[in-house]
Amino acid sequence: MKRACQAVLGYAYLIVLFASLIFFLRPNASLFYKKSTIDLHRISRDGLAYSYPLYLNTRFFNPATLVMAEDGQQMFFDTVHQVRSGKWSSYSIAEVNQNQLIIIFTPGKSSSAMINDHSYQVAIKPHIISKNLWRFIFTIHMFGLVLFILQALIDKEKRQTIIRSPKGMVQVWIQFLNPPLTASERTKNGFIPPITLLNASANAILSAYLLVFMEWLFTITKPSVLDSVDFSKKVEVFFIASLVVSLVALSALVIVIILDFLLKPIFPVYRKFAIHFPASFLISCLGLLLIDNFTYTIFNFGIFDAKLVMNLLYGFGLLLGIVFIAGKLSAMNPLNRKSGMTKSIIAVSLLAPSLFFAVLAVRDSNPVDNLKTVHPLKTNRPNIVLLSSDALSANNMSLYGYERDTTPFLRELANSSLIGQSHFSNSNLSTGSETSILTGKLPITTHVLYPPDILQGQGAYEHLPGILKSRGYLTTSLGVDYYIDARVLNLQNGFDYVNCTKVTISPLSGLFSGHDQLIFFLQNTADRLFNRISHIYYLHKIQNPFDLVTQSETSVPEDQRKLECFRSELEEAVQNGTPLFAHIHLMGTHGEYYFPESRVFSAGRIQGQPKMTDFYDDAIRDFDQYVQQVVQDLTEAGIYDNTILVIYTDHPNGNDPRDRIPVLINFPGGAHAGIITANTQNIDIAPTILDYMGIAPPDWMEGISLLKDVDPGRLLIAAEPVEVDFNKAGEPVVPKDKLNPPFYQFGKLIIIQCQTWFSYDLKGNTITKGEIENHKSPCLPGSLESEEGLRKKIGEMLVLRGFDLPDDW
Repeated sequence: MKRACQAVLGYAYLIVLFASLIFFLRPNASLFYKKSTIDLHRISRDGLAYSYPLYLNTRFFNPATLVMAEDGQQMFFDTVHQVRSGKWSSYSIAEVNQNQLIIIFTPGKSSSAMINDHSYQVAIKPHIISKNLWRFIFTIHMFGLVLFILQALIDKEKRQTIIRSPKGMVQVWIQFLNPPLTASERTKNGFIPPITLLNASANAILSAYLLVFMEWLFTITKPSVLDSVDFSKKVEVFFIASLVVSLVALSALVIVIILDFLLKPIFPVYRKFAIHFPASFLISCLGLLLIDNFTYTIFNFGIFDAKLVMNLLYGFGLLLGIVFIAGKLSAMNPLNRKSGMTKSIIAVSLLAPSLFFAVLAVRDSNPVDNLKTVHPLKTNRPNIVLLSSDALSANNMSLYGYERDTTPFLRELANSSLIGQSHFSNSNLSTGSETSILTGKLPITTHVLYPPDILQGQGAYEHLPGILKSRGYLTTSLGVDYYIDARVLNLQNGFDYVNCTKVTISPLSGLFSGHDQLIFFLQNTADRLFNRISHIYYLHKIQNPFDLVTQSETSVPEDQRKLECFRSELEEAVQNGTPLFAHIHLMGTHGEYYFPESRVFSAGRIQGQPKMTDFYDDAIRDFDQYVQQVVQDLTEAGIYDNTILVIYTDHPNGNDPRDRIPVLINFPGGAHAGIITANTQNIDIAPTILDYMGIAPPDWMEGISLLKDVDPGRLLIAAEPVEVDFNKAGEPVVPKDKLNPPFYQFGKLIIIQCQTWFSYDLKGNTITKGEIENHKSPCLPGSLESEEGLRKKIGEMLVLRGFDLPDDW
């Protein structure tokens, strides 16, 4: 143990010595700075200057080291914090808190209109990269090195070694780190032979690559987030992900080795098996995933469906696999150098391209700072609650004139609210629709319709919750695992809580920012594995996401659980004095069958067939009561009078985006109450909220504020996917022959103008046309788009959003 500590400390001493020399001599090297480019579309005016929030952890990064450049030239730092337009470009830090800096800057010309003629970059160093700090560390370590040399020169044998060869000092140092052991010392201490460590390390690395390869192969052979990239990018994802898992496995091996010094005298058998545990664990986990995939594919049964007995079998099988494989590995000849070297060569051959790809990925990463939305420094900050129920049709709500009183509370609330009379969805599926609501973008812009579609690149940071979180909001999303899950959708820096769980930021997000497919693949692989392990060992019961959207009897307890989480997070926001943004998606009105708590219209009836109206109407009435409960919770918390409450849905019952859906927005004090008869759509919700707050909606939002005049002849666009089905594991299964360029998962676009709808079949390149029944704001026929004009406009929109039009368009 003493020798091991001596070696570890010696190597650490050298590493710190050389690191301190580099930091001391080159503390301002570009390598040590976190750099980002300011997106000029996302800055805000602040008087005569411009403001930009830089999002980072100021406990780690030092605001005093921030530098800003205009067109590659360093700008003047105004120490008196009074930046103003003039001859010289200048900048200042106006505000600092734990998570962001507010930078005020002006261009180098007197006219602020010239801002678009410039490019701006910012760079900042961590606190730890300090010249004075590392000068002190370097001095201390040099002093220690001098003492070591003097001590070596006093010793006759060491002095002769130093004098005899230019490498003498190095030999003395190596001898100090690794003193030769006598035979009795080897027997007494029982050190792990180097060849055994080499074998264990190689096994851990190769097991990591095997696990990642099988998951990677599983991912690329089914619809996944990797569909959107070419094969070279897929290969990059495999190698970098394998490197990450290998490093985790090697870290576990280090822990095993450390424990070896403590446990070997007590449990002699420990070393024989434990040193192979990292490799055996990874191989056993791979077996668990393969078995689960096989049983789901063949028998529609898997771990998430397992009950008590099957859970015990899964859990026992995993432990048995770990022990069995560790035993097999330990039975191999640990001193077989040829075998160890062969495996080591293979491991190094795999690590080399992984390191190459990883270095390129880190160097080419796009910092998230320039992907955030920027707003004026001071705005109104009301609490905001987006409350929806899945598949809610306006035609079945008394709020919209339905003969049955299915929404008594909403009818009363409507007197002080803004109501969209002809409101429509932007997608016929929940994932695409909710993404559009939170981003204010069309599905053809986000390219998100259903899992495994995710927001990618810059789009992962452009959304309403991110804007609000940057302004100090506590943000929570209560949706459905997998289908309406902000983590799965890759809404970066958007929510503090997702589905009742506090969000933690992966360190890989900062290291490989801009490489969303890689991060998503790693997170998905880790979730697939640890969710299954948690389930079989009763650490956390995982609900099959497919059951959540197909077994309607689960909707009532799940909806109640979401509202309990909402109350908890509401209490946290009130206690901390922060405004709350809550996105709540309930499921009681979704499904083939309904299980309402209040049986008003379905009293005495048996639900003998799917989609019975009496039961659906009672489910809507339940939702109405949930709305009343939320209002009561807000009132009891003392914040209802400063809350924007938005009632909406993702898509109508029947999933036809040509059917009307509800939207009700209740502003504080009943402001803006009234009825909008012109067509509106879900992507209008986010811009409306920002407009009320005094924030100009960013350019990337495609909706409009409903607080301004709405053009009755505007085009509304909804997207429908190609044929899609879901397996028992709750994952989308799309026929490969349907996922063809140029439109891939997009099958149809529904365009609505006034009372007319157009259905554009993207695969067949045909248009059909029809009328919306009982439309409240019809237009004259001559004011509507012709089919040829519509085809041209839609084509231009698709090209701008990255689609290639077919030759026969």
